[in-house]
Amino acid sequence: MNQESKTVQAAAAQVLQVITENPLDIPFAALYLVNDTSTSMGLAGTAGFSNPASCPAAINLLSPEGSLAILAASVFHTEEAKVAANMEELFTTIPPGPWQQPPAACIVLPIRHQGRNRLSAILIAGISSRRIYDENYRSFFELFCAHTSTLLTTARVYEKEHQCAESEQKFAKVFHSNLCMMAIINLKTGSFIDINNRFLTILGFSREQLPHLTVGNSGIVTSPPVARLLIAFANSDMLTNCEVELRNAANQNYTLSLSGSLITLNKTKCILLMALDMTEKKMYLDEITKLDRLNMVGKMAAGISHEIRNPLTTVKGYLQHLIRKPLLAPYNEQFSLMISELDRASGIITEFLSLAKNRFVQQESCSLSELVTELLPLIEATAMLESKVVFPSLQSTAAIFADPKEIRQLFLNIAKNGLEAMEPGGILTIKTYQENDCVVLAIADNGCGISEEMLIKLGTPFMTTKSSGTGLGLPICYSIADRHKAKIRVMSDASGTEFQFHFMLQNE
Repeated sequence: MNQESKTVQAAAAQVLQVITENPLDIPFAALYLVNDTSTSMGLAGTAGFSNPASCPAAINLLSPEGSLAILAASVFHTEEAKVAANMEELFTTIPPGPWQQPPAACIVLPIRHQGRNRLSAILIAGISSRRIYDENYRSFFELFCAHTSTLLTTARVYEKEHQCAESEQKFAKVFHSNLCMMAIINLKTGSFIDINNRFLTILGFSREQLPHLTVGNSGIVTSPPVARLLIAFANSDMLTNCEVELRNAANQNYTLSLSGSLITLNKTKCILLMALDMTEKKMYLDEITKLDRLNMVGKMAAGISHEIRNPLTTVKGYLQHLIRKPLLAPYNEQFSLMISELDRASGIITEFLSLAKNRFVQQESCSLSELVTELLPLIEATAMLESKVVFPSLQSTAAIFADPKEIRQLFLNIAKNGLEAMEPGGILTIKTYQENDCVVLAIADNGCGISEEMLIKLGTPFMTTKSSGTGLGLPICYSIADRHKAKIRVMSDASGTEFQFHFMLQNE
């Protein structure tokens, strides 16, 4: 039995083949393999039986039935070999062996799993009628069992290693080809043991950097912080659907839904991390929320603005009448203030009406560059009064289909915001150009920029950082862009802010 077998069943077959080839020493045998839970045994095969059905196919070790099963279960539990002479009770047909006189007794032998405190098999072997069952014969059986134990243990180890290798290959295939981001992180050191390609792309690293990459030196910033996430994993075996804001080494922002569990690799506690990119979904949800708000405000505007404007007009008319009376001349300053406040309220209502989603828009073919050129003198004059500079760069562009009045309003609102965001000496850059199938209006200032918190909320009605602002200017611009199916891009940092409006070219 020197040849190694690659499966336990093959090793059992090899043992029985040796017995078959040496019937003078062991006239017959039945080999049972113990299952992993040690609750039952299955017949691996027989040697020397004319009728293999004489042995039960399986033996329940917890509640054995039949004389042979009870004997085998007894040897399993005591782990001591037993000799039995009641052959007629044990077998329906006694195996004859190589001699005319069949064996008068059999021995039931426990076979250990080497390296473990458990049995791996039970061997029921016939005792030759031509040999004396003495110390030498017993030693022979013990030596045979020892060889059988080695063979079965080696085969079982090989089988387990093969199963592990197959499992690792399957896991690696699923791990690296998964569209879900996956990583294995050392819980103690925070080092990345492995990352799949999808996660590497999001983090902005190459596979060559992986051996030197840890959560600490990766430049990754998360909210909540990475350290807090590692503590959470240490205190819980599993986390599910934990929303995390991530900024990678290239300063790109992502919203991830993290799930993970603690695993042990080579006796080291690790985190198997899985993440779904929710960035686009969150962006869509924010956009839907913003549009819902605009729609709600628009409906409110359409419903109540006219009713509010009518009494305001009446009050303003009486104030203008009273201011002309000589007797009330001492109150002219107060009257003027009241009239200016009414004009301001009327202006807010006009802006409020601009938010109406279903307002009538009369679109026509027009040139974006020409519309901006018409309004440049107004913007330049305002900038000059504030000691600021306007730098126009207007290229000739193809026509777009738009409402000129609304485009003028959009341009004036953004340009005015840009001027207000700068200190004296600031430069407002205004560009129009064509990019692929779009015409772009870009307005950039070199003010202090917009905070990330405010950047997320841009376009929300009544949200403003100005002390005298209404918070309706940008929502109006977003509403106009929405009606014209234009895409808005905002880039902002400490050096300033740029608004881009991408209008689709007019279809021929």
